[in-house]
Amino acid sequence: MSPRPALDTVVVIGGSVAGLLAAAAVAPHAARVVVLDRDPLPAGPAGRPSTPQARHSHGLLASGRASIERLLPGFTDRVVADGGIGSGDLGRSGRWWIGGGLIVDCDLGVRGLSASRPEFEHVVRELVRDRPTVEISGGTDVLGLRGDAARVTGVHVRGPDGRDRAITADLVVDASGRAGRAARWLPRIGARPPVEDRIAVGVRYATVHVVARTDDLAGRSFLVAAATPAVPRGGVALRQEDGSWTITLFSYLDEPVPVDPDGLEAFARSLVTPDLATLLTGRTLRHPAWAYRFPDCRRRRFPAPPAGYVAIGDAVCSVDPTFGQGMSVAALQAVALRTELDRTGSAAG
Repeated sequence: MSPRPALDTVVVIGGSVAGLLAAAAVAPHAARVVVLDRDPLPAGPAGRPSTPQARHSHGLLASGRASIERLLPGFTDRVVADGGIGSGDLGRSGRWWIGGGLIVDCDLGVRGLSASRPEFEHVVRELVRDRPTVEISGGTDVLGLRGDAARVTGVHVRGPDGRDRAITADLVVDASGRAGRAARWLPRIGARPPVEDRIAVGVRYATVHVVARTDDLAGRSFLVAAATPAVPRGGVALRQEDGSWTITLFSYLDEPVPVDPDGLEAFARSLVTPDLATLLTGRTLRHPAWAYRFPDCRRRRFPAPPAGYVAIGDAVCSVDPTFGQGMSVAALQAVALRTELDRTGSAAG
């Protein structure tokens, strides 16, 4: 007989990338894992109301891809099968303009993977859903935590039918996102709220999609044009699974990015390289430009979290999106959670 899992029920609050990877991390140690998300969950690759930023360009760093693959073997192949770009060695498969100069081609020994955020999330969700002990429920809002200052024992939820109920859990993983609800939830059970640090960055960006050509950027799969102190604006282009480029142009200091085609092209020509502008010149935008504003980075520190509670992803730290680290940080945190459970086999704290 297989040994009984150390945890009976684990509740994961949030069905985005961080929450889904947390579910994958805890699944080997739990008899039951319940993932709860307030949004109805799409059947295929699609955005959700709570993730308006999902339609913008998203990078998956090498560490993120490797971490997801560790938690969910077959992830890379599934994305590629759906049309994602397995970009080979990241030192040669793209153009890196860093510090105002072009980094010379080199072998880094790490693989890249390019696709849209909805595609990444869809594949992760389907692989997690395949785990026999995992339940994923959309349209379910978490109202608060159960327990006291010493231990969290579950959650209060409101289901799609509008009825309130309680779910008892040995471990609650808070992946509720950047807005974070721990500051309200923890004091209600007598626990200390997190201490939040904010760093103003004033990032504004706009994203468009254009048809990709095979010979664009000499066949490269991505381009990164990082901002510099002298040029506090930049951009990124990534080949997508639908045969398009997703192009995001960004600025700091709360400088608006133009959303009209001519303005976008002129903005792209003002970067440290004109390469992004060449992808816009003479091409029809597939949609009106999407604009977004990211005012600050946030870091939450939990001075005395109750046992049975852990936060992950943007609920802990949301970083400057122009560095493309969000999904990868969440994946690394999920691997750390798996490692800790492998070591202790429990949710002691």
